[in-house]
Parts: sequence; C-alpha cells; structure tokens
Amino acid sequence: MKELETTCGVLLKAKGVDWRRATEPLLKEAKKTRSHEEHAVWLTRLLARLRDGHAEVRLTEKTRGSKAPVEPKAGPGMFLCRAGDRVSTLNAFGAAAAAGVTAGAEIFKLDGLPATEWLDRRVADLRDRVPFSTDHQADAFACRQGLAAAPGTKLAVEFKGVEGASKRATVVVGRDGFVHDGPAFFPAGLEKSGDLRFGRTPKGYGYLHIRRCASDLAERLDAPPATLAGAAGLILDLRGNSGGGFDHDAFMGRFVPAGETLAFKKR
Repeated sequence: MKELETTCGVLLKAKGVDWRRATEPLLKEAKKTRSHEEHAVWLTRLLARLRDGHAEVRLTEKTRGSKAPVEPKAGPGMFLCRAGDRVSTLNAFGAAAAAGVTAGAEIFKLDGLPATEWLDRRVADLRDRVPFSTDHQADAFACRQGLAAAPGTKLAVEFKGVEGASKRATVVVGRDGFVHDGPAFFPAGLEKSGDLRFGRTPKGYGYLHIRRCASDLAERLDAPPATLAGAAGLILDLRGNSGGGFDHDAFMGRFVPAGETLAFKKR
C-alpha cells in the first residue's frame, strides 16, 4: 500500500484522494484473508480506491491458477438512464418486456426505494469493489451492468409507461444479457458480421455500428463498403463499444479519402 502511495502519488493528488484515509478501513480486513482468492478480492477493493477505471489486479506465477469466486449473473432485460432526478428505461427486452416494462418508461421506484436512491446505493456498493475513473462512469455502469443479479432474483418496479399510465411489475432475472449492446435501438434491416452491424438509415445514409475493437477490426471494415457505397454520408456508431486493441491509423484510414489527411491527436 505504501508502494502504491509512492508510485501513484501524483495521480492520487490530482484526483483528491487521501490514500491513507481511504484505505485505513481495509487494513484490518487484509489480515482476515486466508486464500489467494480472498486476497484477490481484497486487492480489487483496494484498487477501487485509486478511482482509475484502467486499474486491475494481475496474477503472479504463484497465483496464476487462482480465481476469485464469481456468482453466475444475468440481467433483468432492461438498462436504465438517469437525467437529473429522473430515471427512465433505455430499453426493455426479455424478462422486463414480459413483465410489461417498456422502453422510455419513467421509473419511480425499484424494490420499494425511489429510483434515484436505489441507483445511488448501487453506485456506492459498486465503487467499493470496482475501480471507476469518474462519477459518470460509475453511474453509467450501475444503470447497465450494475443491474446484473443471480438468475431468479426478483426486482419490483413502479413506473409510468410512455402512454402515461402508472404501473407496477415484478421482473424476474432470467438469462438476459447485462452488457450494453449499443444504442437503444438500431435502424431496421441491418446486416451483421461478427461485431459489426451495417446498412442504410431510412433516409439513405450509411450506418456502421462497431461493438468491439478487435485486433483485426481494420480488415473487417473492408467487408461492409459494398453495402455502404454511394451513401451521401456515414454514421459511425461506437455506442456500447467495449474497447480492445487495434491499429488506430489503419482504422481511421478507412474513412479518409486517398490523398487527404485527418489530424486530431494523431495524423
């Protein structure tokens, strides 16, 4: 812990983190760990105090076979979004849709708590175990992946649908995914190739959604152009993208005409 304070001192100061005060409650808990798995969980909680979304625990040769216990989880079939003091459903599918919850519904309560309070508590719980760089990142995570729970978990929802009627529903977590897949909804009639969705919008513009940035992303982009050729414009949609490693120059170069230059932080 002292090494982290020394090595990351500049980062901690910039983020306004009082490292000793933030980690003091964890010191006593460290003595209670009895296995590599328990220690890995403790280290992850320690890293959460760094407030850095790219921090992670890496195993050593001695602990390479160790894995922290992971409880099977699924989603309730909906993602949330927060705007000020209002919480709404970004989308609804699977279990949520079967229970009558619709996309765009305003959520009043979750498990008997005001929706904003429920989310605040969820964010606080997640921040104890997951490193987040910003409050916005933690809130966005809570609205999506933070809804994950063990299959069979029940979530009581009080909401008002887009038609204006107030309703109550009990959503039972089943097998729905809990990772955000992209926008609230896609244009109709898209083709799909691996992590790419592409086609035309109703007004004829080209549309390309990139779900992940795999190492061969640049080469994969050579498949859709036949569908997108001749479009007056192109919408490049990266919503829900989980990142990854790829050649940035080769990727951006696919969208620059021959002889032209695109310059921002790179050229």
